[in-house]
Amino acid sequence: MLCCTDIEGDTCHKRALRFLNQHYRAVHRILVESDAIRVDFHNQRLHAVVTKPYGDANERARIERAVAIAQLAIDVLAETGDSDAHLPNAQVRVGIDSGMAWAAPQPIRRPSVPGMEGLKAST
Repeated sequence: MLCCTDIEGDTCHKRALRFLNQHYRAVHRILVESDAIRVDFHNQRLHAVVTKPYGDANERARIERAVAIAQLAIDVLAETGDSDAHLPNAQVRVGIDSGMAWAAPQPIRRPSVPGMEGLKAST
């Protein structure tokens, strides 16, 4: 992203920040509309939790919902580039874990952002 001009400078950094902001906002809207919980979004990694439908018997439905949300993010981010502003489309990889984990508010860091614990959270 920073190799968009011959000399690294303000233009490259503005493009990189615009790229990150544009893609972050797109994914944020997808998660809000799909009722998924964003745990954190740092560097290039997003962690989110799909909790509905509730219950052990609905694990397959939650996984299918997570796959649908991921595919929507992939499809949207494949269209968010801007050739006039030299912003490429995002390249997205998805990993989905299923199992017991918990997300709780982190009052020390940022109270509005939950942290995750458990085996699935650390992979």
